[in-house]
Parts: sequence; structure tokens; C-alpha cells
Amino acid sequence: MVLETFIQEMFTSLLIVSLLQPAGGETITFQVDGLTRTAVVYRPTADTKGKLPVYFVFHGLGGNALQASKQFHIQDLDPNALVVYGQGATSGAQGGKRRPGPASAGRGASGWQIAPGQNGDRDIHFVNELVTWADKNGADASKRYTLGHSNGSGFVWVVLKEIGDKFTRFVGMNSGTMLPLNGSPKKPAFLTTGTTDRVIPPSSVRTFAEKLAGYNGCGDGSGSPVKVYSGANPVYLFEYVGGHMPPADAYEKAVKFCQTGKV
Repeated sequence: MVLETFIQEMFTSLLIVSLLQPAGGETITFQVDGLTRTAVVYRPTADTKGKLPVYFVFHGLGGNALQASKQFHIQDLDPNALVVYGQGATSGAQGGKRRPGPASAGRGASGWQIAPGQNGDRDIHFVNELVTWADKNGADASKRYTLGHSNGSGFVWVVLKEIGDKFTRFVGMNSGTMLPLNGSPKKPAFLTTGTTDRVIPPSSVRTFAEKLAGYNGCGDGSGSPVKVYSGANPVYLFEYVGGHMPPADAYEKAVKFCQTGKV
């Protein structure tokens, strides 16, 4: 039933985001751990000077980079930035061998690792390649932001744990993680959850937000619909009325958070 709900909501979201008309992007390709990996990239559409802020975005299970570019449409929300939408690998594919996929459902679907070391850390290695590419194309190393939705959000927290020092701020939409945070750098974070999300229960995201805030040394959370855990590395939790797909203002809040550190 959960998988059926997920498919229905993803289909609805694709109909919605297909109405958006993002600026044209380009596809970049890498060979990583024996796999061909790609990303859809949007360069600034506004006149820019100096180094560029850069967003690395990861789609949900079964999604793809192009769909994520329409869903997040960061190239429209921040036309002064470099935006990189990664394409997940097919579940189980690793150098031609079958391995456990990124989630219990959806074998054969594209997605991301949800634990350190899973699938030989192929997705972490891919992100390292994307960071290197971005640096060579004008990115500001002090303004690297990483964002994901659903399975992509779960991967965001793996990135935090494994190579979090490379990034400035973290956005996880509609998924937390059960991974222990020990050893992770303390970084500002923005999370979202839907009150009627039947794919990733809002209670699990709330629990993770509390855990992350505690790890970051934040105070008690307060406020609604954005709950703020104040501190040197604050945590924000936006709880909207709705299901697994965030509303338009969630992406606006996410970009504002990346730009300013506040929501």
C-alpha cells in the first residue's frame, strides 16, 4: 500500500512539475566505479561576477535528474547559481553485478545509497566527481549546498556523515535517517515533512530533526509551521499540510535557507 501511494503521488507530482518551464540545461557524464553517471546542470542565467554558489540536488527513488530540475527548479529561484541535478544509479547495478538497492521497494528503480559503504559508496564517489567538476566551473567552495527529496533526502544525510565538511548547508525533504550522527560535522539544516505523508511518516522526520538539533547543540524548537532550533548550526523543520510532495513554498524556503542560513 505504501509503494502504491508513493507511485500515485509521484505521478501526480510529475503532472504538476511538467507545467514548469525551467531554463535549458546540459548533461555532463562521468565514469565512476565502472558505471556511467550523469547529471543535468544549469549555469547562471543572470550576469554574475566572481565565484558561484552551487546546489547539488538528489531526486527521490524512481525519479531522475530532469524531473528533479522541474520539481526543485532552483535555476529559476536562484538564477545567480550553478545547479547540479544528479542522476541516481539503477538499483542493484554495480559494475554489472546485482547488489542490494537503495530501498526495500522498487528494485530496478534509480536512486541513492542510504548508508555509508552501501554499493561500495558509489554515490558518494559520484558526488566527489560532481564537486570537482563544479569547482572547475566557477563554484564557490564556501557556498556548496546539498538538497534531496525522499530517497534523495536520505542520501543527503549520508553525504553529511561521510563528506559533510565539503558542504555548507543541508536540505532534506521528507526523509530523515536512522544513521548515528557521531563523527558527522555540525552543519545548519532545513527539513520538511507533510502532515499526511504516507510514504515517510512525519513522526520519523520530527524525531530526526530533534536528534539532529541535539547533536548540533541547538536549543529547544519553537514556532509553526517552521519549527526553529536555534544555535550556531540551527535546524529548521517545515511541517506543511499535505502528502509526500512538498508545496511550492517549501522549495522557496529551501533556497532562502541555503542563501542566508535562515528561513
